[in-house]
Amino acid sequence: MRYLWNQNIGRATRTIHYYDVLAVQDKDANLIDRVLADYR
Repeated sequence: MRYLWNQNIGRATRTIHYYDVLAVQDKDANLIDRVLADYR
């Protein structure tokens, strides 16, 4: 936790990178398109 805290306060370089993944079924494509359009 100290390592992560030091990254957040700028005392260490960030070496742990992450990103979000959204997995959906084809039947939900229209809904997801609308949600993403509103998000942008």
